[in-house]
Amino acid sequence: MIAALVILAIARPLIPSGTTVPEGGPIVLVIDDGWASGRDFEARRQRAIRILDQAERDLRPVALVTTSLPRPGESRDVELAPAARVKAAVGALAPRPWGLDLDRTLAQIDALALTGSATAVWIRSDDDAPGAARLGERLRNLGQLVVIDSDGAGPLWLDAPDPLADALTAEVRRLPTGTERGIAVRAVTEDDRVLARVAGRIPPDADRTSLAIELPTELRNEVARIEVEGESTAAGVFLVDERFRRRPVGLVSTREFEGAQPLLDELYYLDRALAPFTEIRRGDLETLLARELAVLVMADVGSLPFGQREAVDTWIREGGVAVRFAGPRLAAAGAETNGLGSEDLVPVRLRRGDRTLGGALSWSRPASLAPFAPDSPFHGLDVSDEITVTRQVLAEPAIDLGDRTWARLADGTPIVTAERRDAGWLILVHTTANADWTTLPLGGLFVEMLRRVVGLSQGVGGASERAMPPLSTLDGFGRLGSVPPGAEPLPPAAARDRDGPLAVGPRRPPGFYGSESDREAVNLGPTVSPLERRAPPPAGSVVQALEAGRDLELQGWLLAAALLLALVDTLVGLALRGLLPFARTAAGLAIGAALAAGTALAPGAAHAQGPTGTPTDPERFALEASSETRLAYVVTGDALGGRRQPRRPRRPHRHPDPTDRCRALGALRARPGARRDGVLRAAVLADNHHPAEAVRGRGGAGERLHAQRRRDPVRHPRPLPDRRRRIARRARDAAADRDQPRPGDPAAGADPARPRADPDLLPDAGLPRPLRRRHGVDRGWGRQPAQRGQPGAGRQP
Repeated sequence: MIAALVILAIARPLIPSGTTVPEGGPIVLVIDDGWASGRDFEARRQRAIRILDQAERDLRPVALVTTSLPRPGESRDVELAPAARVKAAVGALAPRPWGLDLDRTLAQIDALALTGSATAVWIRSDDDAPGAARLGERLRNLGQLVVIDSDGAGPLWLDAPDPLADALTAEVRRLPTGTERGIAVRAVTEDDRVLARVAGRIPPDADRTSLAIELPTELRNEVARIEVEGESTAAGVFLVDERFRRRPVGLVSTREFEGAQPLLDELYYLDRALAPFTEIRRGDLETLLARELAVLVMADVGSLPFGQREAVDTWIREGGVAVRFAGPRLAAAGAETNGLGSEDLVPVRLRRGDRTLGGALSWSRPASLAPFAPDSPFHGLDVSDEITVTRQVLAEPAIDLGDRTWARLADGTPIVTAERRDAGWLILVHTTANADWTTLPLGGLFVEMLRRVVGLSQGVGGASERAMPPLSTLDGFGRLGSVPPGAEPLPPAAARDRDGPLAVGPRRPPGFYGSESDREAVNLGPTVSPLERRAPPPAGSVVQALEAGRDLELQGWLLAAALLLALVDTLVGLALRGLLPFARTAAGLAIGAALAAGTALAPGAAHAQGPTGTPTDPERFALEASSETRLAYVVTGDALGGRRQPRRPRRPHRHPDPTDRCRALGALRARPGARRDGVLRAAVLADNHHPAEAVRGRGGAGERLHAQRRRDPVRHPRPLPDRRRRIARRARDAAADRDQPRPGDPAAGADPARPRADPDLLPDAGLPRPLRRRHGVDRGWGRQPAQRGQPGAGRQP
């Protein structure tokens, strides 16, 4: 039986699940490993390994083909190889964070050397990639085609949200399926903290939806990415850079808000222009600088006190952007001090007074704006002829005035100047922030100019004028990690405007580009074109589900059964040969364990049963059992029948006579074996209260012992009360039996009045241990046999 099980296990039998590959030549395994496969890539890998296991059992060669774009310098040679070697390559596969290149896959299959028909297995993605129909027909022409599809509704991906929206939005897209689908998105920080989770549903007739993520400005600026819950793909993650963050902007004005005439308020147009993409804060300088600010806007603030100038200058040098607008107060401050300098928080030196239409430095007509220079932050913005300026403050001519000018009027007069101060900027608009001196706040150019200015604040990135190297990239599962080899820098903004949108691929994977302080995000979702659901497979192909059950292999079960039988056979053989000393005990334990397991597994609680076998009431059973008397016995196997041996009858109590001590000692001295080397035995020395006095008057042996005890005195502790009672009882028993001669005792025929010795009179237990140890009194009494023929021979007390 054991040999049969081993033979069957070597044959590797299995119970098929209907997902096996049909027989017929080598196997061409095609796996779609693009971005859409990341959501179920582990299931694809396991299914491919099962196919390779079958090919290994059938000794069929396999050619592995992947359909995604290769990395720069990566070589993908397609050739037939043993299934074991291909299995290692499949284990190292991972999804790629870009799309498929099926035209290249067709060329690889055409170059594959096949002598006869083959079986093609295509584990394809859910979307209908370009060239999928031609690839299916080519695989069908190889011989047999097995198409493995997933049962899911397809991937979800994120499109670019609107950066001008008040709330951060997530634009979720999907494949058109015609069914309603529930979704959820999360806002995550750099350290993987989830700040918000928003759930929603996509209607059946729609393929996209928008979910608003409402967060305070401080928390919104901490969001590093938006991800679709449950979608582990590169397109299911949208990286958030500085373009999508709301920067706090402080507005400072010296006049109270004119609620009745808001159009005359200096901050009205600033508030309307900055509100869509920033957080507006109002207050004085001390209040605004106490909180975190990105931009500080001062509308017609005249000369500032020394303390406020120092505070604003320090804040600018730490990375802030301060924007000042001119007006009557600033012009008056320049007239009072004969002009303003850099110490007055202006980027260029200003002339005394201002230039006014109709004044000494008047225009013949209102001046318009000139196009922005290429080195200006406003370059690229359209300038309208409808924007005019009727009054401004003038800058003193200087050598570096041209370098500090960002915008000019048509006659070349600077209208916007700026100065770089350490990490921040100081910007001056030489006209007002309302419509008193200019029509600039009435047009859309004003909003775009302010957006560019806010983009200069620290941590806010815009279109860079230099190449930005890759900082960190996304892998196929949507995880941010290190930069793969072959990734190229992001081109400058001018080159991107000329070449068109970026193409995400092996040379430019999705991720962050630039530096930690100035970075730009490249996302895969906005570059994904509208996708359609996959087309039906070619006619005549076999379609299998990706999530189908796997074949049940019986090799492990058969080997386990063979090992168990071998173990049982070995134990039985050892037991029959008597080599298991605890076989009976082990068998008993096994039977007990089986009974205990059966009792534990029995349903319901155990109750006493009546004659019919049905459980009775527990209280009724206890009452019936206690109302009758039952006799029982236990068979122990003892010859005495379990009875205790009869106890020796107690001798009658008799009060000891003190006058009997000397006679008892004399009788003990005359007892055979009482002397040993001239020294009395222990029974003589162990007198009840005064053993030394009893020994002193009993001949030479007593004298010698008395002298020895004087040389080496021995302390005799007072016996404990229970010990005294025991000694007295033994003395009484000895006195009661002294007139009864014992059989075999030579003194049996003597005079009854003569005292005799009794071993129970004063035993060794009453003698202190030091005395017994030193004089050897506990050695020999009753142990040394007397000489043959002498009295007391063979007698043991």
